[in-house]
Amino acid sequence: MNYAPSAARRVTLSSSNPVASVPASVTVSPASYRASFTVATSAVSASTSATISAAFAGLTQTALITVRPGTAPPPSAVLVIAT
Repeated sequence: MNYAPSAARRVTLSSSNPVASVPASVTVSPASYRASFTVATSAVSASTSATISAAFAGLTQTALITVRPGTAPPPSAVLVIAT
């Protein structure tokens, strides 16, 4: 049996701190339960936390990330949606 949704889902993204910015939304294809997006980070002088939120169908999931000083590339995140 295939329980995959029949339509694409638009998931709204947000960040609690401007040092870690995310796109306004990401689209999850009908044949999938996940979507990737990039978290763009700004330089910081000390470790700084940000909460990344993903909202869909009245539910919100969050993830806490820490941006550390240095020149590492921005992290990426994978959003998993169970419908």
